[in-house]
Amino acid sequence: MNFVKHIFGEQFEMDLDYLKILLQFPTQILPILCLVSKERSTGKSTFIKWLREIFGLNITYIKGDSFGSQFNIDWAAMLLVAIDEVFFDKKEITERLKYLSTTNKDKLEAKGKDREEIDFFAKFILCSNNEENFIQIDENEIRFWILKINPIKTENTEFLNNLISEIPYFFRFLIERPFSTERKTRMWFSADEIRT
Repeated sequence: MNFVKHIFGEQFEMDLDYLKILLQFPTQILPILCLVSKERSTGKSTFIKWLREIFGLNITYIKGDSFGSQFNIDWAAMLLVAIDEVFFDKKEITERLKYLSTTNKDKLEAKGKDREEIDFFAKFILCSNNEENFIQIDENEIRFWILKINPIKTENTEFLNNLISEIPYFFRFLIERPFSTERKTRMWFSADEIRT
């Protein structure tokens, strides 16, 4: 739990809701989660690795330049798409991400194959070491939940393994825990709730 508190800080209860929604209502639209910090050893990558252990084959991890490709067969059918080393300096990529975060259909595209329409319910998690301009968004945009992550104070080489061993207990906790928020918008959380 301390790790989740570290990542989400004051919005810890909302994060637990976010994770509970992923488990119980996987087709629910959610904000694009952005974990940013110019500092190292913050736990951003560990958080993604932990989610990968939780969600297994329902999450994929891609580099920022892969998202710009027209081919999406490796991630379009996933529940979670974690994009690392994000620096999207093109408005068209931001617009694509915004569209995908709220649509329920998309075209699956593979090299040398016909495009195919699929149900789409992926949620995006962006990780970046660039805090200020990792993506082009205006100040009124409500689809992005941006969290600045602080460094972890002490290093523990078994940290991820410890987190993984606690997953069954964490599942039970999440399932039994009531929501701390109510669905207020199409992305569950209101703009005021996710504003940081």
